[in-house]
Amino acid sequence: GDVDGSIEGQLFAMYEIGKTKFDLAFYNDLSDGHDGYRVKAGAGHTFVLPQYEAVIHPGISTTYASDNYMDSYFGVSQSQSARSGLSGYDADAGFKDVTIGTFASMPIFAPNWSLNGYVHYSHLLEEAADSPIVKDDNQFVGGAFVGYTF
Repeated sequence: GDVDGSIEGQLFAMYEIGKTKFDLAFYNDLSDGHDGYRVKAGAGHTFVLPQYEAVIHPGISTTYASDNYMDSYFGVSQSQSARSGLSGYDADAGFKDVTIGTFASMPIFAPNWSLNGYVHYSHLLEEAADSPIVKDDNQFVGGAFVGYTF
């Protein structure tokens, strides 16, 4: 079955010590899509490469998710089990993942334009990793984009 779309509210805090950042975010479903919440905590450090006018920001984070969030995205109800052949699964609250990644940015064309990219590796944990819908608990994502600063 599909997970209903949702609108999430977010509370976010960040603390910087020099070029090191610590952040904490709380996301809550405001529209009954999954009726849950998640909390993400992370840390990263910014490195500047002056010869390229580039910035690299590697970091690490982890996400804790509520019962409802986990069950919506990783659970398999009895009716879903009957339709899919997957085992029924009730995903409980817990740490969903740990992620390491980096973001990089460097100017191109003119000072207001930049080439940006990111790559992240996430490892699903506990209840998320044990779900029968998960084929691989190692998740990779990356992207590149051109940005313009006003």
